[in-house]
Amino acid sequence: MSISVFARLRPTPELNNSSDIVIKQPRHAQVKNLEFKLDRCFDSRAKQSELYDAIGKERVPRVLAGENCCFIAFGQTGSGKTHTMFGPSEVVADWNASPEEHGLAPRAIASLFESVAASGSACTVRCQYVEVYNDSVNDLVGGKKGLPLREAPRGVAVEGLTSVEVGSLGDAMRQLQRGNANRVVAKMKMNARSSRGHAIFTLFLQSRTGDSI
Repeated sequence: MSISVFARLRPTPELNNSSDIVIKQPRHAQVKNLEFKLDRCFDSRAKQSELYDAIGKERVPRVLAGENCCFIAFGQTGSGKTHTMFGPSEVVADWNASPEEHGLAPRAIASLFESVAASGSACTVRCQYVEVYNDSVNDLVGGKKGLPLREAPRGVAVEGLTSVEVGSLGDAMRQLQRGNANRVVAKMKMNARSSRGHAIFTLFLQSRTGDSI
């Protein structure tokens, strides 16, 4: 297992005028008197394409080679997790808008479908979208709540979780939008629509021989 850790500074007036946070490119961030060494640090001027080239671009071929890959965004409400993973609000509402602002997920999914098409392989791609809120596991695509967890050959699985076949970036993003409508949200001081649970959107690539990635 290989884990890489990245940091991105959100552009806000408070941070731009503060001397408490210093990004020392490319691998160091200093917060007051604490210094952190990471795989890569991005300042507030970093573009979406720059993040994808550094974080996601080389991982898609590894998925096609049979490895599992996961992007996790961590931070407080309003810190820019959705922007980095998917894009700004107008992009989340319409995936045909501002492709230059697409985040990690749509760029990786688009690259995945392009690579499959270029290879000529016979593959199917399915997606699932699950939310963990308090002690409940919710199926965002299927609209089901309180699903049980069961032991499975490869770990723990969510019983009864809806799986939908998708054939393009647009298909996948429509399922994600459908799931977003079922998420638990609340108005917070820092975010008018703050997601109160943790959500995981998963794509499964399966070859005609039955091997699953």
